[in-house]
Amino acid sequence: MSRLRGAFHVKQVADVTSLEKIAPDCDVLVLGAGAGQDFGDQAANWTRATFGRIATVIDQRVVDPERTREFAVALQRSGVALVDAPIHCEKVEEFPQLAATLCGSSHDAFASVKPLLEAMGAKVIHFGASGTGHAARLLVGAAATCNRMATCEGAAAGFANGLSIADMAMVLNRSSGVNSGTERVLPHLGTGGRTTEMPLADVAEEMRLVSQLAMRAGAPLLLANVVGELCRSLANGLADGATFDDAVALMEKAAGLRYGAR
Repeated sequence: MSRLRGAFHVKQVADVTSLEKIAPDCDVLVLGAGAGQDFGDQAANWTRATFGRIATVIDQRVVDPERTREFAVALQRSGVALVDAPIHCEKVEEFPQLAATLCGSSHDAFASVKPLLEAMGAKVIHFGASGTGHAARLLVGAAATCNRMATCEGAAAGFANGLSIADMAMVLNRSSGVNSGTERVLPHLGTGGRTTEMPLADVAEEMRLVSQLAMRAGAPLLLANVVGELCRSLANGLADGATFDDAVALMEKAAGLRYGAR
């Protein structure tokens, strides 16, 4: 938000009632990642008069791309364009270096808000029509989650066979096996280091959404479905808000080992 305030006149609200009061003074409405589904549903039912000056809605939530397309059609009836622009970044302190804003919309709508999106700091990528940004966000997240789970399983098998975490990290990160898991997760196993701030329950929900996305296209994600079930199982065994980092102890217990003191 501070990045935007430095380049644009920003008004921040927490509910639809307050939003209606400032709509006459705003050109763009940004639905942040934490905005609930109800918030978007209510906005979809507004009239042109309610939107005031607002010409574009930027949706940064993680939602089903099919709902995004329905949202775009509903907004279009009021003369408002939708740009889906969720951000992929697992840790706030890694923003914007390891972050990307994944966008879907018409070219004209994207061009109108591109300067605002770029002011947020993350790399901005436009994929195509409404819904493609949210589809890309789900698929990127699924790939990252599968990489993480494969890394954790491989590390457990290697450690149980006498390989050190440090040696596995060095070799994998200098080979064709390098990925986000080996670079960002493997070195921190057993140290108590934090590699993500995303709750496992949210990860499991994203994996459910990406499974639906693939099935509608006739391309079921068999590996991702298994990983999604594992995420749900881990989330059920931990406190609310627990992340993959908090699940390391459960993974150690399942493998009958312990990486080190935490």
